[in-house]
Amino acid sequence: MITARLRRPRWLYLAALVPLLVFGAGCSSTTSAVVERGVVEPVSADVADPAALQATIDKAFLQNIPADSLNPVIRNTMAVASVPFTPELDAVYADCLDNNTCETGRGSMTVAFANDNVNPWRSIFRAEITAQAIASPQVSRFIYNTSTDVAGFLANFRSLVVQQVDVIVINSIYGGAIGPVLEQAKNAGILVVEAQTPLPADLAATVSAQVVPDLCQTYAEAGDMIAAAGSSSETYALYTGIPGNGNAAVWQPCLDQSMADNGWEKSVEGFTQWTPQGTSQAANALLASGENPGAVVYDYTPEDLVRPFIDRGATPPVTMSDVVNQSWLTAFSEARDAGLEPVGFVTNSQVWSGRIAVTAGIMLRAGQDVDQQMISPNPVVPVGDILDQMDSSIPASTPVPSLLTPEQIRLALSAS
Repeated sequence: MITARLRRPRWLYLAALVPLLVFGAGCSSTTSAVVERGVVEPVSADVADPAALQATIDKAFLQNIPADSLNPVIRNTMAVASVPFTPELDAVYADCLDNNTCETGRGSMTVAFANDNVNPWRSIFRAEITAQAIASPQVSRFIYNTSTDVAGFLANFRSLVVQQVDVIVINSIYGGAIGPVLEQAKNAGILVVEAQTPLPADLAATVSAQVVPDLCQTYAEAGDMIAAAGSSSETYALYTGIPGNGNAAVWQPCLDQSMADNGWEKSVEGFTQWTPQGTSQAANALLASGENPGAVVYDYTPEDLVRPFIDRGATPPVTMSDVVNQSWLTAFSEARDAGLEPVGFVTNSQVWSGRIAVTAGIMLRAGQDVDQQMISPNPVVPVGDILDQMDSSIPASTPVPSLLTPEQIRLALSAS
């Protein structure tokens, strides 16, 4: 077994850092009294044509899922996302991507996104949130901030509390370190909705709502599908971005158990920082190790991990990823055209899941029922079944699928 070598991330020093941050927060005036907030119009799926709504759902989940079977918040989210933008809203969208604060010209609510990671997936994630806020007539202002270290993220979050925004959307990789600021937001009457990365169990009740995929079920299912695909080597390589992140803490044990139940053994484990450079370094380490795993499982787009096999004219390992970019569909298609018979599995990337968080926050502020925890469907599908999603008009680093238009995608990545 080998492990990729990388500089220890700064967030691993949280045990020493968090007490200082909490002390600092206690010594400064970072919260305000709960403010009176205006009446907010409820959200309804009736804003969309039923056929357009179903088409959006099918695109988002890479499978046909009846609209009536979805959680009402998710159904309402997809309905709002189904309504095409007017030229006026397109202009607002462009302005919001170019600035950290923007006005929509309608509504009364302020929605904010506190970001803590930077890569193409996060750029599209931000843009999806932005588009959902703009499409929602209840929202008057959108605020965005970002920091890739825990101290900066906590400072940014506290600034949103001071500004008394209505809703803060997060997708935090910092786990327990964010507990103190979540409490500050809750005490100030601010709604916080976590999207995509599961919070630790002791923090889940601190947020107003959480929307996450069932990563354990997804990867348990994927393990069975990998084993059923057949391979000359019943070993697998396992990769994630950074050690200890919240996503990997959920899915990796479930994948490991599923693979073990199918008689497979883990031979390689590594980390990529979720960057192209880190992924290429992991691929080189895999080649240098002499290991020839039957499968590669990674929670980000896998083309850089398997490209060396394709370039050598060798059939790549069976792949599984819960995020896939356009570039992986291209590489997979090239391998097929070369007669290499690739086999891969993916899910729907969940890059649009922040939209659900926006809608959940609006519905909560409107007094509508919202489950504290919502599970977003995340079915596993063969890569070969979604090659029709390839689109040469959008950048290769675009996650599949996105609910943005090609022009909106290009603007999102150019604004990064």
